[in-house]
Amino acid sequence: MIEDAIDNALFLGRNRKGCIFLKSAGNNGTASTPNGSSISYPGDYRAEVLTVGSISKNGERSYFSSTGPALDVVAPGIQYILYSAKWWYRQEEWHLYGDSSRCRTRSSNS
Repeated sequence: MIEDAIDNALFLGRNRKGCIFLKSAGNNGTASTPNGSSISYPGDYRAEVLTVGSISKNGERSYFSSTGPALDVVAPGIQYILYSAKWWYRQEEWHLYGDSSRCRTRSSNS
């Protein structure tokens, strides 16, 4: 059922022009499966699903980020600032961690 929804979005969405489908790689860490992948479903469902992993600010894979052959792109995912505001009485910053939050931000930049 979910495969039908993904396929419809990929190939029939936007009046049959297709859509870009992004999926976070997951937070399973290093590969532990027989095929060498720890990417969570549907990131490994089909090649057209773009899978986003996480790296540190130094460009190294985040310890929690899933790995595998279906990984398409990585983006900073450890303690990056999503929101910052300076008020006269305090400064606020929201820090996010993880592939899911990174995937959201990456899709808004695409």
